Amino acid sequence: MQKRCPQSVVFLNTQYRMHPTIAWFPARHFYEGLLHDAPNMKLLRTEPFHSNTDEMFPPFAFINILGRESQRSDGPSISNPVESKLIVDLIYLLCSSYPDTHVILFSV
Repeated sequence: MQKRCPQSVVFLNTQYRMHPTIAWFPARHFYEGLLHDAPNMKLLRTEPFHSNTDEMFPPFAFINILGRESQRSDGPSISNPVESKLIVDLIYLLCSSYPDTHVILFSV
C-alpha cells in the first residue's frame, strides 16, 4: 500500500505500549529512530522487579540456552525441553519473589 498509495499512509511516530528498553530496538532498527515513546512510558511500564539490584528481571533479555531443539515425527512443531524448563523456572522465581505483582503476559 505504501508503494501504490503513499498519500494514504500515515506514520504514527509515538508508541504507547512498550517499556522504552524494549521499544529501543525496533525504533532504531526498523523505524530509523523515528518511533518515540509516549511521555512517562518508563514510569508506566516499569514493574517493581525491573529495579532489582541483581538485574534478574529486566524488561527484556536474551538468554543463550544450550539445549537442543527437537521435532516430533508427527508434525512440524519444534520444542526445546531445556529452554521450556528455564522459562518455567524463571516464571516461578519471578512470581515467588514478587507475589504482589500480577504477571499477565509472557512472550517467548
